[in-house]
Amino acid sequence: MAHFQWNPTLSTRIDAVDREHRELLDLANRLQATIDDGRSAREISDLLSELATRERRHFAREEQLMQEQQFPGYADHKNAHDDLAAKLANVQERFRAEEPIGSMTLLAFLHDWLVTHIHSHDRALGEYLTQKAAESVLPAQKTLKDD
Repeated sequence: MAHFQWNPTLSTRIDAVDREHRELLDLANRLQATIDDGRSAREISDLLSELATRERRHFAREEQLMQEQQFPGYADHKNAHDDLAAKLANVQERFRAEEPIGSMTLLAFLHDWLVTHIHSHDRALGEYLTQKAAESVLPAQKTLKDD
């Protein structure tokens, strides 16, 4: 059973960001299924590593976009990224140290990242960029109509 389903409420209206979010949701589901199925520690470790790699790339792309577009919420969003990256690193470290990581703990972390973060931070970025794009298009259209 997939714990994380893509739905329209997760859309940022930024195609590249939404595509990466879908890929992260799929990876999170694979990780959770691997744990639920009692698969090997190696498989879990590999998926955690892949998740961390994709997380770093995704956050870097979002942060570059925020800086390029002068997103006013950049500092708060960046702090949220840093916090989530630290939490994932902690999960990885606990796993390497062979500490038990409950399935519910992992599910809560993944939900915090992939659902709560998207709803609270990424959608705000999407709204800002959508508004900024609309503002840059509307004056040009108005000028053309006035001619």
